[in-house]
Amino acid sequence: MDAIKKTFPVRNIRVFPVDLDLSKKCFVRFYVLTGERHRVFVAKRFDTLEARRFEADRIVKDLTDNGYCPDKPKKIAQIVDIALMFDVLDSLKRVSLKTKCQYRKHIVSLQDFCIQNETAHITNQLANNFLDALHVSLSERTVNAYRRTLKGFYERLIKKGRLRLNPFADTDALRTKTAFSEHYSASEMTLILQQVQKTQPWLLLPLLTIYYCFIRNGRELPHIRISDIDFVSGKIWVDNDYAKNHKHEAVLIPKQLMKAFLSAKLHEAPPQYFAFGLKGQPAEKAVSVNYFQAHFKKILQQCAIYKKGKGIYRMKNTGNVALVKANFNRTAIQKQNRHASFTTTEHYIALLRVDDFSELKDNFPPPI
Repeated sequence: MDAIKKTFPVRNIRVFPVDLDLSKKCFVRFYVLTGERHRVFVAKRFDTLEARRFEADRIVKDLTDNGYCPDKPKKIAQIVDIALMFDVLDSLKRVSLKTKCQYRKHIVSLQDFCIQNETAHITNQLANNFLDALHVSLSERTVNAYRRTLKGFYERLIKKGRLRLNPFADTDALRTKTAFSEHYSASEMTLILQQVQKTQPWLLLPLLTIYYCFIRNGRELPHIRISDIDFVSGKIWVDNDYAKNHKHEAVLIPKQLMKAFLSAKLHEAPPQYFAFGLKGQPAEKAVSVNYFQAHFKKILQQCAIYKKGKGIYRMKNTGNVALVKANFNRTAIQKQNRHASFTTTEHYIALLRVDDFSELKDNFPPPI
């Protein structure tokens, strides 16, 4: 006798994002009577506002009328490779939380693919099929990131003697276009700074700190304390616990930024305070890693120049472009970026694709 599938009544059904923004993933969130929260995602093929709204409404109606029938339980323990990869993930040291979350996402995606295909054995053929399935909706660069993560985890397990074969070893990386680190044009910077001063003037100082000192948004900027700023010698020290390279290093504060710091009276704040707290003010508590990005996104939207992936990090790129176009010493650029080598700096500059040098247009020497 077949087992009867249980269905559960649902409550608190909501659609996210509320405005059905096409640049974000859309899903229906709800709770079952057991208190568990679940989500049903709207497929990417519904790529217009009208289609997304229609599909979201259909999901809501189905849940309201028929309740929620959970999928069959995920038998993680039966997929030996997956369980071992999670063990490796948990043991990783000196890896940022963001990177760990990315690795976990890659492993979970492979796990879900195995469950969908009702197999606990990850073969070379399954690995290729998995990457092909990802490529339907993800870019070549993103698929290669999945491949790189999973291949690397298998290599670790083989080195430890936990597994013998790497199903991703014979998969091929997809051909990608040359990476390009975008920056803001002069006209875009004018729009951005005008809009910031008009609507959120407190955001200006964090933005200028990124532009002038190349402090990264995320973990670095929110964790700069007043005591990390040397107002005498004009330096900002980045704590190794939050630095991308895990090193305690300093960058110079250009005079324009120092003037802004003093005008904001940062030097009068308690030394243990975080320099850029809520509303950009010194505070006892650090803001979240996405705090400044979220507010900056609103600025870009108000300027009608927002596009997915073009965010606050571009301020750092824009500052670097200004130095390159001004023919700054490469050593100065390397030190201000806290790069370990010139090779890293040259690679980064190449990704910026700086090609608008005024001296080539205006001051090129004649042939004789």
